[in-house]
Amino acid sequence: MQTYEIQVAGGRKAVDAIRWELFLFEDVRDVLATNRSDTLTVVFRGEPRPAEWREALQLAGYEAPASADV
Repeated sequence: MQTYEIQVAGGRKAVDAIRWELFLFEDVRDVLATNRSDTLTVVFRGEPRPAEWREALQLAGYEAPASADV
């Protein structure tokens, strides 16, 4: 398993809903809140797909800027 930190505005408050959005990707195993309100950790297998994850979140109405991954 690998991890990838992604910035999503208000991510910590919406982590449960965001987790379900990203579970549409079969390689995503979990989405965890961090100590920062706008950063989540995506637990996945294989290669990271941040552009696709961000696009899915943006389509679901979340603010997930491309240049803000940490």
